[in-house]
Amino acid sequence: VPRPKFHRACGEPWGCFASHPSPRFGPVVDMLRIWGGDARNTLIFTGPGFNHTAALAAFPNLAMRVSWCPIDPRLTFQQANMVLRDLKPKHLLLPSSYASAPDHTSSPDPRASIVAMHGTVTTFQQHESVHVPMPKRFVQARMTKELALSVRPRTIGDALVCQVSAVLDRREDGFWLDAPRLTDLKELQFSRQHIVWGKPLLEKILQQLKQNGFKEVRLERNDQQTIVHVTALNASVIFGPEQTVIQTTDESARQTLKDIILSSINCLDYG
Repeated sequence: VPRPKFHRACGEPWGCFASHPSPRFGPVVDMLRIWGGDARNTLIFTGPGFNHTAALAAFPNLAMRVSWCPIDPRLTFQQANMVLRDLKPKHLLLPSSYASAPDHTSSPDPRASIVAMHGTVTTFQQHESVHVPMPKRFVQARMTKELALSVRPRTIGDALVCQVSAVLDRREDGFWLDAPRLTDLKELQFSRQHIVWGKPLLEKILQQLKQNGFKEVRLERNDQQTIVHVTALNASVIFGPEQTVIQTTDESARQTLKDIILSSINCLDYG
């Protein structure tokens, strides 16, 4: 804007607010060039966290007045304690300087320090690394009425299972599963899942081996595990208390034994 028109539009004297610690870039540079030589004008720094005199080092011949009026949008200790009282955080990370009053009294003053009434408090110093435990947990999600009406569960063993395609939505009252719209179907990610549960039934596996023509089967038992040796496949299946292991160098034999084992337990394919 040409200077005469600018002066006529705004009038005199001038006041310039600078919130950044360095008035060396942006519109303030042009304003200081226009107004800096008049002592009637004022430059007002509003940033609370910097030395305003250092910011003026690049302007040694500045004639306009300079004021520092910090505007701090942060919370006071009393306001912060009120927020913590309402939120009740389980784990609070806090600078050490905020956790104790300046006079280091034994009882923290809520007007001059953060007082956590709930959960765990971890304090830290500048440049300090702290370990914060982040336990994994499941979060319950509710179905919308539209999605619930579309569910068709089926019985497998003692459980009711079903396949559900849904959109996970985070709302103020928690997580919701909503029925996908036509516009959502292109973005949904599908993957074929194979879920098994329960323990393999040894008698059923032996019966399946005989039905598939593997009659030379030898059992070996001890206190911890049962080993089934299948001579025709040159393979063994070890049934332990926590896992079942197939030992063979032939991938086709491994797949055959895997299919027989899976037929003896609960299994669900979806996707």
